[in-house]
Amino acid sequence: MPHSFSFNEHLQQGKEQFQHGLSLLSDEVMNKAYEAKMASNMCILDCLALMQSEICAMEKHLDFLHAIQGEHTAELSATNKQLDWIKEALTNHGVSHEEHIALNHAAYANEVIALTMTDMQLNL
Repeated sequence: MPHSFSFNEHLQQGKEQFQHGLSLLSDEVMNKAYEAKMASNMCILDCLALMQSEICAMEKHLDFLHAIQGEHTAELSATNKQLDWIKEALTNHGVSHEEHIALNHAAYANEVIALTMTDMQLNL
């Protein structure tokens, strides 16, 4: 019956083979292996630092967008006050808001018809 190795036995055997292979290398090659491993570690650390810088930049951009939104929200609230004032002025002059919108729609519709007719005449 063949001998079945457990995972830990395979792991131990691989470790021993790796260590034996390393012991056959010259000091110069071992130093090169160490330098290569350190260079890889430095590369990983540089990538992490870059990601941290990118996250910081995104957070600054988000803060900028929130600041813009805050200013525009203030402007829109001022515009809403102006719209309320215009609605009140129209109401005081006997024109309801709905009538004013209907009048603007009718005027716009007439302008669209006139522009369409002119466009058709130009394309003849």
